[in-house]
Amino acid sequence: MVVKAASNAQIWLGGYDLSGFANKLTPELGVEFEDATVLQSSGHIWNVTLLDDKVGFDAFYDVASGAVTERLNNMRGNTDQISLIFGTAQSSKAISGDGVFQDTYPIEIPVEGLSKVVGDIKFTNKATTGYLLQPKETKTSDGNGTGVDGGASSSAGAEAYLHVFACGGDDGLIVKVQTDDNSNFTSATDLITFTTANGITSQKKSVTGAVERYVRANWAGTPTYSGTFAVVWCRL
Repeated sequence: MVVKAASNAQIWLGGYDLSGFANKLTPELGVEFEDATVLQSSGHIWNVTLLDDKVGFDAFYDVASGAVTERLNNMRGNTDQISLIFGTAQSSKAISGDGVFQDTYPIEIPVEGLSKVVGDIKFTNKATTGYLLQPKETKTSDGNGTGVDGGASSSAGAEAYLHVFACGGDDGLIVKVQTDDNSNFTSATDLITFTTANGITSQKKSVTGAVERYVRANWAGTPTYSGTFAVVWCRL
């Protein structure tokens, strides 16, 4: 049995790390059903209709730049990417989604205790489960991340999420996901190339078809840069 400490969880919304504000996360991957029971049925017949995925959160109310409250205000009428990571190390399980929004976020103002923001962030379409390919780190020179063994090649494509928390440089930061059938990446190929990042941002990229067994992150910037970023990988 492998257990996870809740204190190691992370939540990223766009290019902002909200982990320092939230103190409880409740991911729910669900599906809606319609009752299709007919006469003479021996029991209910349920038809699956739409996916309904969301992340519930409890966070402390704060008006600082990048705080949960500011980010939720910014999301009203807008979309973004979100990643929930069950740890900080490479290969930690993750849930990511594209185009997220929240219905409401009540602010609790108790007579005693700290003010909090609570609510649900919903995924548009669906969330995808994967893992942390490149942990959140600051890089100032070109390089490659540690390769991860997928166990086998696959044929149904993949999704990758890039979260850039800080970026400075003349020409920005270019992040890729590379694959190979060899753990040494002697014949690495670029499977996904994210749009050049010139500041705080997030992106989702997807590919169809075959994906080789081993994957890693690759990053570069010219002539000089400093970027803090992370990559989540979801093999479909």
